[in-house]
Amino acid sequence: QGGGALMVRIATGSGLSRWPADPRDPFPVLEVKQSARLLMGWRFSGSWGVATLFGGLAAERRVLPQGFPDPQTGLRLGPAVVFDAWLKPMERVAVQVYAEIATPYSAASLRIAPGYEVAERIFVGPEASVGLHHGTLRSRAGLHVTGLRIGDVGLRLSGGYAQDRGGRGGAYGTLSLWRSY
Repeated sequence: QGGGALMVRIATGSGLSRWPADPRDPFPVLEVKQSARLLMGWRFSGSWGVATLFGGLAAERRVLPQGFPDPQTGLRLGPAVVFDAWLKPMERVAVQVYAEIATPYSAASLRIAPGYEVAERIFVGPEASVGLHHGTLRSRAGLHVTGLRIGDVGLRLSGGYAQDRGGRGGAYGTLSLWRSY
């Protein structure tokens, strides 16, 4: 039992970060990031779960305070490749594996999030991710609740601790929303 299907994914995201550019400076830098993806791919499914391989266009925009000396700002476009899988190794357990490479800012990420089904299609568990974005290696470790629903919209809440290669770290929180058509 299994099969495949053509899939289209349109994704948007936005993020706000505050981080100290200099430990002696009491005012953190405020960074705004926006992204969009237009992807087409093929979904494979079976008793083991589902996996989709996408390719398409990525757009990313990064804004820093005026005059901040960082050349990686503005709007950039480029190709992207995404692998998104929900594996079912055993009853009531699912593992999401999400990997992405997007060229606008030479970004790459990997997220692994196992979860235990606490209610119908609602999973709770740990998550870990590592990513390279804007020349900075970042890692996260936390917890997620995935599969909550508000009408036709699904959502994931996650939070934990994030740190980058420069030693900057702190709490993070994420809200992800999706809708299938």
